[in-house]
Amino acid sequence: MTKQAAIDPKQRRRGAELHRAIEDAAWAELVQHGYDGFTMDGVAARAGTSKPVIYRRWPSRAALVIDTVTHHRSQSAPPSTTGRLGEDLIALLAHLAAPFNGETGPVLRGLMIDTLRDPELGGMAHDLLDDSPEAAGITTLLGRAVTRGEVAAERLTPVVLSLPLTLLRHEVLVNGIPISPRFIERIVTELLLPLLTSPIDSRCR
Repeated sequence: MTKQAAIDPKQRRRGAELHRAIEDAAWAELVQHGYDGFTMDGVAARAGTSKPVIYRRWPSRAALVIDTVTHHRSQSAPPSTTGRLGEDLIALLAHLAAPFNGETGPVLRGLMIDTLRDPELGGMAHDLLDDSPEAAGITTLLGRAVTRGEVAAERLTPVVLSLPLTLLRHEVLVNGIPISPRFIERIVTELLLPLLTSPIDSRCR
C-alpha cells in the first residue's frame, strides 16, 4: 500500500484548490500507470491528502477517472462552420480527433480499452458521451444542415447522430492512434455524406 504523504495543517487546501490538486494527481496517475494501475492511494499521495477526503468527493475510482478525463480533455472551441456540410463534418471530426493525436492520446485510448473490461467505468463513459460537448456539436452541425435543406430531418435519428463518434471510437480501438486525416475524409465522403443526403425510400418511413 502506498504510504500517505504527510499533510502540513498550515498548508491544508480546501474547496476548488483541493479539487484541482486531486484531479491533477489523478491525471498523473493515469499517465504513469493507466487505469489498471490507478489507485486512490497513489492519487492521495500525489495530492498530499487522504483517501477519505477523496472518497467524500468521488464514490469510486471510476467516478474520479471520468471526472479527471472530462477536466483534461480539449477545452478548445469547435471550428467555425462554412455552411458546406462535407467541409464542416471533416473539420469537426478533425477537432474531435485532436485529443487522440496529441499527448493525451495514449491515456484516452487506454481508458477506452478499460471501459470494455470494467462495467462501472463503461457505464459512466457511455453516459458522459451522451451528454458531451462533442455529441452536442454534431447535433448542432447537422441541425443547421437540415435548416439549409441539405439534409432531411428524418435522417437525424439517434443512431445517425451517434455514428460519427462511434466511428472515431472504433478507429481508436481497432487501428490505434493517431487518427489520420485520410480516415476522417473517407468516413465523411464515403459514408456520412451518402447516408445523410441520399433520397429517403418511402418504404422505410
